[in-house]
Amino acid sequence: MQELRAKQQRFVPRVSPRYGGVKARLLAVNKTPGVKTDPKKGGSGFLDFDNRDQGAKRHSRYLREAGIEFSDVLSWNAIPWVGADFDDSNEVFRGAQALARVIEMMPELRVIMLHGREAKDMWNITIQNSFPRVYERHNPIQTWSLGFELVNPKNNNQAQIDQYERELAKRSAKPSGSFDTRPRRCSAST
Repeated sequence: MQELRAKQQRFVPRVSPRYGGVKARLLAVNKTPGVKTDPKKGGSGFLDFDNRDQGAKRHSRYLREAGIEFSDVLSWNAIPWVGADFDDSNEVFRGAQALARVIEMMPELRVIMLHGREAKDMWNITIQNSFPRVYERHNPIQTWSLGFELVNPKNNNQAQIDQYERELAKRSAKPSGSFDTRPRRCSAST
């Protein structure tokens, strides 16, 4: 993290000590850190389940409902700094490089969950093409974003919101059965 923080011109949040760190068995990959992580904007400075944003609260709820301990999880982002630009291919590559490095540092990793289009695209395009060894060893669960966009009534009707919530809950429960075994490829969902 120190090295990544030193290379970036933007804020890179620390990972909460409540997470499992490199010993975690579940890696949850989201789009980018929310502004609620940035201390200059009143944030905590951490990627944490207790952050004051809807994505953190929803993620925490899904994990609790699935019986997954926070210490079994490491939350990360496709581009791990605030203010990321997914239209900048160099920035996407640097984010993928950081993600691949995090994955390589996790010997107990059993399951990767990709939350949202940006995380899925980074995996299916950038990781596959630039980091094939990482790509070939894992088959992530691909699911919806945890952000507020999907559950915002201005963006979706209640039936759509309910469908997203059910699918996220179902896919969040999927990893718990993978924790009792040795590292292996887990089945994918789209």
